[in-house]
Amino acid sequence: MEKKVILDDVKANQVLTVYYKDAMMNPQVTEVEKKYFEFEPVINHLHKEISKNDFEREILLPHKMSQLGPFMSAGDVNGDNLEDLYISGPAGGTGSLYLQNTDGTFAEKTGPWKKEIIREELGSVLFDADTDGDLDLYVVSGSNEFMLLSPPVQDQLYINDGKGNFTNESSTRLPFMDCSGMRVTSADYDSDGDQDLFVGGRQTPGQYPMSPRSFLLRNEKGIFTDATIESPELVNAGMITEPIFDDYDNDGDLDLICVGEWMPVSFFENTNGHYVNATSKMGMSKTNGWWMSISAGDFNGDGKNDYVVGNVGENNKFHPSEKYPLEIYLNDFDKNSMPDIVLGKYQDGRCFPVRGRQCSSEQMPFIKDKFPTYNDFALADLKTIYGEENLKASMHFSAYEFRSSILLSKGAGYEIRPLPVFAQLGPLNKTLIHDFDKDGHLDILGVGNNFSAEVETIRYDGGRGVLLLGDGNGNFRQLSPAESGFL
Repeated sequence: MEKKVILDDVKANQVLTVYYKDAMMNPQVTEVEKKYFEFEPVINHLHKEISKNDFEREILLPHKMSQLGPFMSAGDVNGDNLEDLYISGPAGGTGSLYLQNTDGTFAEKTGPWKKEIIREELGSVLFDADTDGDLDLYVVSGSNEFMLLSPPVQDQLYINDGKGNFTNESSTRLPFMDCSGMRVTSADYDSDGDQDLFVGGRQTPGQYPMSPRSFLLRNEKGIFTDATIESPELVNAGMITEPIFDDYDNDGDLDLICVGEWMPVSFFENTNGHYVNATSKMGMSKTNGWWMSISAGDFNGDGKNDYVVGNVGENNKFHPSEKYPLEIYLNDFDKNSMPDIVLGKYQDGRCFPVRGRQCSSEQMPFIKDKFPTYNDFALADLKTIYGEENLKASMHFSAYEFRSSILLSKGAGYEIRPLPVFAQLGPLNKTLIHDFDKDGHLDILGVGNNFSAEVETIRYDGGRGVLLLGDGNGNFRQLSPAESGFL
């Protein structure tokens, strides 16, 4: 039982000595110790990431791009009406398929993915690729440790025999894909009775933040063809972290919504099987952030889906806004035929470099000569350091919003509202939508952190998991980990 000492009217600037013998019992702690729910682990799975130094090649990266996994997908692969789990594996390791037993425990089942030790597996989806009534497995490959056009970035497709036994048929069923992706989503977007795929391009290895190639894959009798060129605005849509299919305009066909890094929450309208960017139409043009996830659910009871969009949160040093965004530029500033990254943050109306003189000059040595002292560099803004014309000629993106938020349906568009503070303590990498308290209203369970920030930025590790209880009107009551039992 907890005991406490309370000191009132304490003056500042002194050392206080507190004695345990003076402590009194805390009568309120019994209520706090009572957990709202009981969450228990059901799988002990160890993910062994082989650490790569992304900053050796790209010194000024804001965070590593080779440490994005693992990811998990669920579905009944052996027809016993129990959900099974696939957890992706790192380069140098392999993925794992866990079959659920009737008592709620899980047992690992081997498969052809155990031969793919060279790949960095990320997102996956269990879906019926060949329309035979069972769930097949698609696994995304990617990572900053592999260059484009190299074999390890090719995604994999495993076909199920209906009993949970899989064969690798990637070479005969998938096109060549020069895409370092992260997540995949499945749906029948062309309404022909089979499941199609969208694979969001996550990165162009070695060329952050260049928009990578994404793939819209049309299912033609179990063979997937690249249909992206029919929707050219999808080809290089951004650094996509998660896409979802959903009929957001209620016209009877499936649209596509994508979130990602340096991207707005991006809406693509399905127009006769072709996707057209409708982000501005939906009022989302200035929502660029470091978005990590998106989930759908009707939180205000109007019969139309709303969207929970996970961002990097507010517990960091950036705090961008529409007036003072976080900026990034990509250009060969030092003329050595290699692209250089420059991050900028506003102070007193001027945009200054986020990174210091030491790291910046390691990437671009001319900085040491142009600014002999740290003080000289500290007083100079981006225009002074890199030149206004060079900045104008750069690839340039802005981030205006770092708060994890909910998009509530409002007429023809959406109103964006930040989630409560417990959801802002770290990145919200994924959310699960479910009525946890069984009151008839959807709730949100969120998780996430990021330990791979660059050396001058404290890692994003404040997240402890969060349970948000919905009231059916788009409002949420946050529970602390002590209250929710989820940590």
